Amino acid sequence: MSAGFDIFEVKINYYSASSVFVLTMLWGFITAFLLTTKGYRYADFMFVTNRLTSHLANGLFLLTMSFLGSLTASLSPFLIRVIIFIYQDEGHITEDFLMSAQAHEFIIGFATAFLYLLVFSVLGYLFGMLIQFNKALQVIIPVVFLGGLMINSGEQGMIISIINFFMMESSFVLFTLKMIVSILVIYLSTILLTNKMEVIR
Repeated sequence: MSAGFDIFEVKINYYSASSVFVLTMLWGFITAFLLTTKGYRYADFMFVTNRLTSHLANGLFLLTMSFLGSLTASLSPFLIRVIIFIYQDEGHITEDFLMSAQAHEFIIGFATAFLYLLVFSVLGYLFGMLIQFNKALQVIIPVVFLGGLMINSGEQGMIISIINFFMMESSFVLFTLKMIVSILVIYLSTILLTNKMEVIR
């Protein structure tokens, strides 16, 4: 954004790490989905004895992956600022630009990123497990999701309502409770639905 006057010109640039966060959530979904593929299931067979043990091991992996991914995504704005500071004129950049986030803001941002990434990870894990029952679901589920978005694009449809249920929450405590309950419901549903499946099926 820029504004010009007779004597001087003001130019404001906005820098955001939102794309980093979106790509991190996509990475979490795809990685969790890949855990359910045949190659990883054969790898499970060498270390675990049943499906429950496999689920628990994968759950710990998703927790670790989400922690590291959210930490990296939360720190990426500082890296972006440092790069801008190096390649831009120092006279137009203040020290507040480099260290503008307070400690509590960083902690809340990290916790939010962790919960979002974990939700996307368990969704990817559930999606991958459901495909093991019927390969047609890999087409049906995306079609139903995208179709629901397009059909109700001008209204408050079910999918939009679910998204708003999480993203429009103003209280961080309620947001955390919603995310934790959702993560537990999705993960436990995955375990119950696939508990009878053999590890190397």
